[in-house]
Amino acid sequence: MTDEQMARVLREDVIALSLSMPMPMPIQSSRCR
Repeated sequence: MTDEQMARVLREDVIALSLSMPMPMPIQSSRCR
């Protein structure tokens, strides 16, 4: 695997993680409380 392919897979993992996780940031949620 080339560095470019690894970077693409990592980016897809990050996107999948961010989609599966709740979007509000911890700072914003703590500020709302």
